Amino acid sequence: MKKVKCMLNFPQEDRPALSIRSSGHDLFRDKLIRSNLNLVIDIARSFSDYEILASELIEEGINRLSESADRFNPQNGYRFSTYAAWWIKHGLSELVASKKKNLNAA
Repeated sequence: MKKVKCMLNFPQEDRPALSIRSSGHDLFRDKLIRSNLNLVIDIARSFSDYEILASELIEEGINRLSESADRFNPQNGYRFSTYAAWWIKHGLSELVASKKKNLNAA
């Protein structure tokens, strides 16, 4: 982990590519996901008005958090939490839309 923190201090042009998918840092990816689980819960809480079980919201949020960790590229200049929040909100919006569609069809 110290090695990754040190790499983040290099100037932009000297910074090696840190794409999680290509670098194979499974421990870094897992820590990234574990460190942002509260983000999932906070965002899922904002979707609690839609009569969907909290466990379903959190499960979908964690799936999207994992997907965002795979796709994240720090060289784009965004913080991971900002990037992951978009993916989580997008996934929860899709879940709500599919649940509404199923309720209207019944």
